[in-house]
Amino acid sequence: MLNLFFRSKTAKNQFLKQSESIYLQIMGRLEQDVFYQKFGLNRTLETVMQVFFLHLSLVMIILKHKGVDKAYAQTVFDTAFENLENSFLENGASDYSIGHKMKKALKFFYGGLAAYEKAIVTSDMKALEDALRKNIYVKQAVSPDQIVLLTKEVNQMLLTLNAVNWLDENFVCFKDHF
Repeated sequence: MLNLFFRSKTAKNQFLKQSESIYLQIMGRLEQDVFYQKFGLNRTLETVMQVFFLHLSLVMIILKHKGVDKAYAQTVFDTAFENLENSFLENGASDYSIGHKMKKALKFFYGGLAAYEKAIVTSDMKALEDALRKNIYVKQAVSPDQIVLLTKEVNQMLLTLNAVNWLDENFVCFKDHF
């Protein structure tokens, strides 16, 4: 009986370590100017958050459809949103306003996740383009070429994510294709 408890705690610690790695890999992508330049994205707080949500959504979709342990996926989600909340607080959000900011962030995340997942599961590239246009290119003009480029990048990210061994300690979630 105790052995089961310790294995569970070990798995939980492993999930936490790996979810932190996923978070840091996403943040590494967000810091690359070339990502914004290549896809014609304005580097505003809103755009950076939507690009963060796109990356997190792709990870969550792959975890779900590969049948990865739900506790693992939940740890990835929790780690990402705990870090987001800490970022809001470090950047001056008050204890009073943090609930509102997190509620709004969750609404944006779940809206994008639903649109991306539906498009990906049905292999509907037009729907994926529409979801990217609506969620990523918020309040900015976008050329058809930029949407096509970003859609191709999302497909490359999905291929990379699908090949990840999520239990390997040294996995790489995102490879640069620029």
